[in-house]
Amino acid sequence: MQAHVRRSFFAISGLTFALCTVYTLAAQEPTLRAGARVRVTFSDTAGRPIAGIVHSVGDDSLRLRTNSAVPSAISFSRIEHLEVWRGRYRPTWSKTAPLWLTALAAGTGAIICNNESQDPSIAPDEPALCAIGCGILALPVGIGLAIFVKKDRWETVRTPGNETGAPPAPSLYVSPRSRGLQIGLQATF
Repeated sequence: MQAHVRRSFFAISGLTFALCTVYTLAAQEPTLRAGARVRVTFSDTAGRPIAGIVHSVGDDSLRLRTNSAVPSAISFSRIEHLEVWRGRYRPTWSKTAPLWLTALAAGTGAIICNNESQDPSIAPDEPALCAIGCGILALPVGIGLAIFVKKDRWETVRTPGNETGAPPAPSLYVSPRSRGLQIGLQATF
């Protein structure tokens, strides 16, 4: 019995270790490469961020291609905030819009049709039919929201001239001990 428990513990520990290793290896990749889409906010201006494509990265500057054909060199000391584009995603409220919008419209239709103070010629006698009708009318709107609402995902990058970026995200770690493995959480505050 103990051998089975020990094997299960080692299997789970090994799987946890493998998952944490894959996560940390992916996090160690350089995030600022030529061809990456970036958004730059400057420390000396209060304007909107400038978006462009990285042409090259030097030790003290970043060459960025914007709408002009010639890349402009930007010193890292001028950059207050640098973000790399990581793709587009659908927010949770957008993904679930067909469900909650249909339910909301059906509930509103049932309440309106159930109200006895209204003129009987406007609202039908059966609130369930009115609820179903309102729900069917709202369903295409919810599907449209689920399909067409997307947001950009930007990841903040620390620049050599600005080390005050956000601390790294908390991560799990697995380390060997004299007997077994130690699992913990590492976070920077």
